[in-house]
Amino acid sequence: MGKRVRTDLGDLLILTVDIMLLVIAYILSYFLVYGTSTNSLVWNPFVESVPVMVLLYIFLMTSYGLWKTMRLSLGEVIYSVFLTAGTLSALNFLISRFIIDRAYPKYIFMAGFVLAFILLSIWRTLVYWLQIAEHGRKNLLIIGGKDAGRIAVKAIEGMSRLYQVRAVADWRSRNVSKYIEENEVVFLSDDIGGEEKSRLIDMLMSMKKSVYVVPKSYEINILKAHFERVSDKPLIKLRRLELTIEQRFLKRILDLVLSVIGLILFSPVVAAAAWKIKAYDKGSVFYTQERLTRGNKVFRICKLRSMVIDAEKETGPSLVNFEDERVTPIGRRLRANRLDEIPQLFNVLKGEMSIVGPRPERQSFFEEFSRNIPDYKYRTVVKAGLTGYAQVYGSYTSSPEDKAKYDLLYIKEYSFLRDIKIILLTMKIMFMKDKAGGVRKEPDIYELARERGLDITIDISEAAFSQDMP
Repeated sequence: MGKRVRTDLGDLLILTVDIMLLVIAYILSYFLVYGTSTNSLVWNPFVESVPVMVLLYIFLMTSYGLWKTMRLSLGEVIYSVFLTAGTLSALNFLISRFIIDRAYPKYIFMAGFVLAFILLSIWRTLVYWLQIAEHGRKNLLIIGGKDAGRIAVKAIEGMSRLYQVRAVADWRSRNVSKYIEENEVVFLSDDIGGEEKSRLIDMLMSMKKSVYVVPKSYEINILKAHFERVSDKPLIKLRRLELTIEQRFLKRILDLVLSVIGLILFSPVVAAAAWKIKAYDKGSVFYTQERLTRGNKVFRICKLRSMVIDAEKETGPSLVNFEDERVTPIGRRLRANRLDEIPQLFNVLKGEMSIVGPRPERQSFFEEFSRNIPDYKYRTVVKAGLTGYAQVYGSYTSSPEDKAKYDLLYIKEYSFLRDIKIILLTMKIMFMKDKAGGVRKEPDIYELARERGLDITIDISEAAFSQDMP
């Protein structure tokens, strides 16, 4: 509890300094433009706008991932600061022009952005290294079945600053207790047997270990459940997996507004891309394909063509690989920044899709994945989307099972503000290469440990890979 309190106080201190530096940056920008003049007609509205600017900053910094930064790289932290300061400057400019009717010179907002970015970047870099140093590299144990090795690979590739994977163990191993004693942090896979998982969690909590659990679908469904009782018997009532009429109405309004704005803003990009696609092979500019949306309804999705003509003539329906030869040079550039998805704004305008929601899947893949992944069928409870949880928190290489869990989490945690945050995060990841491209072959834990010379105890039985877990 003491450590949690210190962490919360530390987060509040970081936020307080953020706000101080932000206000200083914009005051300096004001004086750069107006000198030392504090004429009440100009200065007072400027001061009155500060609380709104602070609230916008808090919303933007949490949306762009600046509330908890240790799991990010330093480059991503600076990138998030850039996006936060830039978006805030643009919003401040729009507010001054159209809401408070005070047309401040644009130089104030440009200077405010530059100064805020510099000050916040220096401060956040210092905070980042202090937090990393305080946390240190903790020894990590991963317990599970056939998925334990894959989780270990993810931990090594994405969390090596914070955790040193020391052991990967089958939950049925005789040595699990020994591994637990030797490590500070434990990840539990979702393929551990129900009773054994409960016993392990009880043991780990009593030993005061840090525990992270990969959730099963029923555990996600318990999120935001309501407490009730029958006489003296406690119950929890699960929320139905659907949006209310009011939520669907607000979501549709957001879709209409953003799709119209997006089509206007991106029309030059589409025109330029269309010219290059046509010039490359004289083929069609657009590509349509049947996909599924809410209620398993079939519709035709529209994209800028990024692959060769008749790309699936010989292969049949297949996912795009990272270095897929079927992708054209212009297509590769479009896919890298997701610009090939822009025409789907027409699908949003028509009501077939939403801006935010699970990505639409082809019927053949949907049926295949639904047979093997229990969560997958829930993806069509809401409209398919241009972007979603799986896109901003996962990557193109995330497994269908993990993507389904992200989509289920989105439905369970839906709110209007959460959609806005996902849209802002989508702007962030458009220029992050690991979030797009195609399916990459992941190394197994044995291969990765050998390549990197890691001293990892790997205690995974062959049964973990060949047998179904209970």
